[in-house]
Amino acid sequence: MVHRQEKDPRVIRTKKLIQDALMTLVQKKDFDDITVKDISEKATINRATFYAHYVDKYVLLDDMISEGFDSCVDSRILPGQELTETTGKELILMVNEYHIAFFEQWRMDTKTIAVRVENIIKSKLENIIATLIKNQNTGISWNNTDQQILTTMITGAIYSASLVFIKNGNKHDFDRFTERVLAFVLHGMNAMISDVHNLSQKNN
Repeated sequence: MVHRQEKDPRVIRTKKLIQDALMTLVQKKDFDDITVKDISEKATINRATFYAHYVDKYVLLDDMISEGFDSCVDSRILPGQELTETTGKELILMVNEYHIAFFEQWRMDTKTIAVRVENIIKSKLENIIATLIKNQNTGISWNNTDQQILTTMITGAIYSASLVFIKNGNKHDFDRFTERVLAFVLHGMNAMISDVHNLSQKNN
């Protein structure tokens, strides 16, 4: 039922009106000061219609953040792929493109937005990286802690480095930036795989 409703052209159109309204408002007003009434009036709908689609403005924001990132991921990381030089570059490019698009559309001086972006995107990125690592044909059996540590380190490296580069870097140096982050990620991953493998050998 929900799945069919999400594909209803009227639902899609209304959600687009609501999302566009928030996007317009946030260019002129701090997100924390925007109300559901503001969004509804800008979208030319009543508040009951807003609440039929979103619980509150925070759920609306989260939905927009998620949809934006998912559109960057779409078709770029395929099922069954491993964390390699190729997929690593795709991840870095993907996160970088998302940050650029987001900074162009949103006022990131609002702490609420910045925190929610980081939490949502890091979580999604962690899930992708965890899957890529699980697909690695390393011949070792990961325990949950080691795998989570590796996933968290790689996610943090890619996400945080991209954010710093977008804010302070020279866009013409993007290739060099990508190579540096990729070398850091792959070297760290291979070092941890080697360490886990050696420890496994000792225990056996």
